[in-house]
Amino acid sequence: DGVERWLIQKDRLDFGPFSMVQVRSQIERGEILPDHILMDNDSGARCKVKEYPVLGDLATPAHRRMEQARRAQAAHTTAKAQKKK
Repeated sequence: DGVERWLIQKDRLDFGPFSMVQVRSQIERGEILPDHILMDNDSGARCKVKEYPVLGDLATPAHRRMEQARRAQAAHTTAKAQKKK
């Protein structure tokens, strides 16, 4: 789906329009989170990314991977700081 018809609402700001391919790649990179709002420019329909049928299965695992990476980085930083003491 190369048609740019999707808007993403993050912190009350709208971003886009994006194609579905762009939305999926942003989800995989962690730029779009499951709780962000997905809006269809053509119909005006709005829903959370995690509630959209195709994206919900993609958004949750991507968010978990990003969260695990963040936690691993925090643990590494903490261990490094403890080592210096």
